[in-house]
Amino acid sequence: MAEHVTSGVKQCIDVSWEASVDITRRLRKKAGTWQGSTEIKKWRA
Repeated sequence: MAEHVTSGVKQCIDVSWEASVDITRRLRKKAGTWQGSTEIKKWRA
């Protein structure tokens, strides 16, 4: 039972982490900064 709860919490953290990464990417894209574009290229590579 405890293991199930732990995996559920981990899933929530993973989802929120992915969401924050996605938001960060979008903000950097909008900003159009040189640093942001190089980081996005790194992510896509």
